[in-house]
Amino acid sequence: MTVCLVVLGKHVEALSFVDVLLGDEPALEQEERFYQRLLAGDATEAADQAEEALKNQPLSAYYDAVPMKALALAQADSAQGKLSRQRQLELREVIEEIVDDLSDHADELPAKAKKKADPDAADQQETAVNLAPVVSKEQLRPEWQVPFPVLCIASRRPLDEGASVMLAQILGKHGLAAWVQPFADVASVKNFKIDALDARLVCVSYFGAQATPTHMRYLIRRLKRLMPHARFLAGFWMLANEATKLEEWRTIVGADFACGTLVEATAICMREAMQGEDRNLPPPTSQVIPLRAALASDGTKDHLAPR
Repeated sequence: MTVCLVVLGKHVEALSFVDVLLGDEPALEQEERFYQRLLAGDATEAADQAEEALKNQPLSAYYDAVPMKALALAQADSAQGKLSRQRQLELREVIEEIVDDLSDHADELPAKAKKKADPDAADQQETAVNLAPVVSKEQLRPEWQVPFPVLCIASRRPLDEGASVMLAQILGKHGLAAWVQPFADVASVKNFKIDALDARLVCVSYFGAQATPTHMRYLIRRLKRLMPHARFLAGFWMLANEATKLEEWRTIVGADFACGTLVEATAICMREAMQGEDRNLPPPTSQVIPLRAALASDGTKDHLAPR
């Protein structure tokens, strides 16, 4: 009888609660459980969930699969008025704590995961999710050999800054130090200032998929006046599977590149930074830009740049 009820719960919408109660599948998806931990302010439990997942996938792939999707859920709640600005600031702080807890993980396919898969499949998986090499400062273009060649900036909300923090850490693990501009510095035009004016690439993060990001166009315009030699990458994190819209929005905001995932953003940044053409990096499929606090090459808070 129990089995019959579970089957009914799977196929009859009105009885779906039975499947949740009696089924053997988790009631929530990974990103939903992660979002639940964010809302509870429980960085420790969220980090524990991440540690388990990172046994089988690189850090950047995990960030795209779980925390970034959790932030997309938060954005949806924000758009419906369910998440105040103060709550968004609190979520950002929890994200920063989780990212710091995961700072010891390299952005590569774990050896354990490689052993489980057949060699060809493992190689394909690593190529698909870990596109960027680890480089030294000397391998970067001369003009990129500055303390923070990448500036990561939130375009509008504290949630955007959460993505910037993750991107900065991933870039650091590949040898490309990034400065994350504090959100408060760009929230008001009157107090607008940049802490890494010599950055060669500016990555602007944006969660949202409905309204055209006109505000990003003006932000990039102001940044171009301050940083005439920089190029711009627009991270439209809720458009990962919408290539046409990505290109349309890239044109609207005036960015040089656009992307929908952290893996793509990392590949674009590294390709721009390397001296000459790196055969291991695929050509960028679009173009992007972000901003916030500082994470050095190992991504730990001990190396936060002074303001």
